[in-house]
Amino acid sequence: MYALVGGLLFCCLSCRNSVVLYSYLPVDPHGWNCTDTLHFELSADSVAALHTYSLGVRFTEEVAFSGLWLVLEQRPFLTDKALQLPPPRRDTLYLPLTDDKGKWNATGVVCHEVQAVCTAAQTPPNIPLHLLVYHIMPKQEISGILEVGLKVE
Repeated sequence: MYALVGGLLFCCLSCRNSVVLYSYLPVDPHGWNCTDTLHFELSADSVAALHTYSLGVRFTEEVAFSGLWLVLEQRPFLTDKALQLPPPRRDTLYLPLTDDKGKWNATGVVCHEVQAVCTAAQTPPNIPLHLLVYHIMPKQEISGILEVGLKVE
C-alpha cells in the first residue's frame, strides 16, 4: 500500500512544470554588440532553491561563427540595504551552432534555434536576481542573431 501511495506521489511531483522563467529578448537587427547586455529578472522565492540556467539563441544563416561565447551574470538585489547580499556570479557558455562538418546544429529552416544548459546554481531565499546576458566573441558586433533567451528551471 505504501509503495502505491509513494509511487503516485512521485508521479504527481515529477509531472510538475519546473520552469520559473523562460523568455527571449530581441537584439539589434543590424548586429549584436558586445556592450548590448540583455536584462532578465528572476523573482525572489521564499526558500533557497537549486536552479538550472539555460541560454539559447535564435539566428539566421548570416552568423559567421560555428559557435558563440555567452556570459550569464547573476546579480542579487534588494531594496533593503541593511541585508547582506550574496556576491554576484558569472558563468561562461560556449554554445555550438554547427556540428563538426559545418552543418547547423539547430532546429528551424530560415530561423534557427539552439539552446544549452549554462550552469546550475543555488538561489538565495527572499532575494530577487538581475540576470544579464552578453557575448564575448572576438568580433565586437556579430550579425545574424535575432533573439537571445534564458530558461530557468
